[in-house]
Amino acid sequence: FPIHHLDSSEVELLHLFNSNFGEGVSCILYDEIRTKRGLAYEVFSEIKKERGIKLFNIFCSTSRENIGEVVKVVKEQIDSIKVKGLSCSTEALKTADSRLKLKRELALEKSIELCKKLTTYELMFGAAEEAFEECMVSNTISAERIEAVVSKVFNQGPTIFVLR
Repeated sequence: FPIHHLDSSEVELLHLFNSNFGEGVSCILYDEIRTKRGLAYEVFSEIKKERGIKLFNIFCSTSRENIGEVVKVVKEQIDSIKVKGLSCSTEALKTADSRLKLKRELALEKSIELCKKLTTYELMFGAAEEAFEECMVSNTISAERIEAVVSKVFNQGPTIFVLR
């Protein structure tokens, strides 16, 4: 899904959404596709924010015979969020936000990660200092704001690539 139309605060809210939707073994996609249905070995989503490329990607490693079913399940999960919205409290969102910031801060503690991030941000955006700003972002967090961003992303048609 293209996300070039999102501003930086909206991308941060999308990161917060993604921490529940597609990151880790307790996320929605992993739970539905791998744990409950056994359709894939690996499934996750990520946000690509690079110079000239801004995408919300969903990845899944599955067999040829499961491709159609996996695409269907992903679409069902997206549709469910569009219809029902997010099912979490403001307190849960604040906790998720704190975890996301802590994860970023801990990553920057590793000198190799810090060097990689500073170099990437300098080359991609001409602003290495933005690597630190991610840890300090303070959004007004609400389910409604996240839902609005998610709606902006998912209301555009996805581009689906199948690699065999």
